Amino acid sequence: MTDRNAAPLLSVRNLTVNFGGPDIVDDLSFDIGQGEIVALVGESGSGKSVGSLAIMGLLENATIQGSASLSGGASSGGQEAPTELVGLPARRLRALRGRRISMIFQDPLSSLDPLQTIGGQIREVLKAHTRLTGAALHSRAIALLEQVGIVDPEGCLALLPQRLSGGMRQRVMIALAIAAEPDLLFADEPTTALDVTVQAQVLRLLKGLRDQTGMAMVFITHNLAVASAIADRVIVLYAGQVVEDAPADVFFRRPAMPYSRALLSAAPRLEAVLAGYGHLEAPRGQVPSPGQRGTACRFAARCDDVRETPCLASMPSLVSIAANGEAHHTVRCARWEELAP
Repeated sequence: MTDRNAAPLLSVRNLTVNFGGPDIVDDLSFDIGQGEIVALVGESGSGKSVGSLAIMGLLENATIQGSASLSGGASSGGQEAPTELVGLPARRLRALRGRRISMIFQDPLSSLDPLQTIGGQIREVLKAHTRLTGAALHSRAIALLEQVGIVDPEGCLALLPQRLSGGMRQRVMIALAIAAEPDLLFADEPTTALDVTVQAQVLRLLKGLRDQTGMAMVFITHNLAVASAIADRVIVLYAGQVVEDAPADVFFRRPAMPYSRALLSAAPRLEAVLAGYGHLEAPRGQVPSPGQRGTACRFAARCDDVRETPCLASMPSLVSIAANGEAHHTVRCARWEELAP
């Protein structure tokens, strides 16, 4: 758990992304602390992946405005001056990606080069971001595969990705992402395609790597069970905006935004499965498209607690509702006080 009073590792302010039409993400603001694991949650179309890819400079033909400032992290001893990522030249972004900030993608098979061995791909990353050569380079590749729990790292180096299982490929992707010991790791739905046993192993692995290295992590997921297993803090996105931001224990115990409560109601619970209940209370309707968001609360059309005033009068602001003893809790809802349990 990070110290919320310390300077953030990543500070995102008023981030806006569009592709020549309506904004896909707008006014996105949040902080990531040193060594903190934050889950970005929300349905498809909420802006989780687009916002993250914009921060990393991985979107083509996009107009990106706002700020995403990366401060000096654990790998630099906190000595590096903050770097503004938005608008940074491509050459400097390429130098940062992998070394200071890295990403694990959802489908490792499509992300790995099918014509190059695992060893070749790891050595390529290490050559790009470290000064290792020869035996030291080989030893580091072996150590990385051991670190992510691959039993026969030497044998794995000689294999092509298609020779590995889904869980093994995901471990290789994690090894590639942490090869240069980045300060911040984005993990975009890294366990979606895995069965529950392997999923649990990968979550334990990622959390263990955070504990070992002090690396911060943004875990992008629509799965609240996954978020509860790994996150220190939960940020809920809806229609391109942050609608709730709270410590994980507070979020799962006392969510303040009706959308957050709807997501939690839709999550399967073990006791319901054992009792034979098959029905989940999924939110009605769907996330509005960027051109249909309007100027009022964006969740209003799906909300059971909507009122003409104040919900439809204007866009609610993101306000702090932290109770005594809570370091941080914000929500975007005009009726949060009335609806509080």
